[in-house]
Amino acid sequence: AQWRYHQDATAPPPDWPEPGFDAAAWPSGQALLAKESSPMPAALNTPLALGPRTFYFRTRFDWSGDAPPIRLQLSAVIDDGAIFYLNGKEALRLGMPPDVVPHHEMLAGRNIIDATLEGPFTIDPALLQPGETTLAAEVHQVSGNSSDIVFGLRLEAKTAATGGTPGLVINELLADNRSFAGAGGGYPDWAELHNPHADPVNLSGMGLSDSIDSPHRFVFSNGIIIAAGGYAVVECNPDKPASATNTGFGLKASGAALYLHDARARGGALLDGI
Repeated sequence: AQWRYHQDATAPPPDWPEPGFDAAAWPSGQALLAKESSPMPAALNTPLALGPRTFYFRTRFDWSGDAPPIRLQLSAVIDDGAIFYLNGKEALRLGMPPDVVPHHEMLAGRNIIDATLEGPFTIDPALLQPGETTLAAEVHQVSGNSSDIVFGLRLEAKTAATGGTPGLVINELLADNRSFAGAGGGYPDWAELHNPHADPVNLSGMGLSDSIDSPHRFVFSNGIIIAAGGYAVVECNPDKPASATNTGFGLKASGAALYLHDARARGGALLDGI
């Protein structure tokens, strides 16, 4: 995307993240926008100049959806901290003090040595409305003499249906279960799927996996249906053999991933992932 950016010693007007703000006088460039000599996860397309403690970025795009998406996720490459806005509303903070009104001299609450891709982070899907959308971010340095600044941003919207495949979502998961006993006793990990459609969805042949490179580690048996607006729970217990109700692999509480793929007979497309 093409970003307008502000890298001056003085702060922009308070309404700078609002849709109606005129940023035509700001310079523009493509991400990544940075001043960095270390390796980065993407190419440096627009050089920035060090100086201010806070840098500001804006872009616009058209959203043609008829309703808010089922899930809205944001990923970013930043150094050091940032606050993100969608249509003028704060959507997410990374490495910034919570519940503090941001200002131009505010410092980040963490020090990033080498910027990496962070996320995806789930944000409020109601912030994305049909029509022109303004996406904005303010990136704060950890100190007044920081030697680098990096910014890049990706926003992904999951809609109710993509390319005719069932618009299911991984609605909830539990990777350190201490409260809810499983059907066979114990406290296994589990994942919950949700069908937001007005019609039932057949899970037959769909797969779950903790690796994007090895989809369908677990395949749903024939005849498993999620009712309209309904839910389905599957255990993720590595201590028991895989079955119709257990994936056979666990979820790492320290951090991992879970992916839902469509049936191989329909092309095996990725439907959702956390």
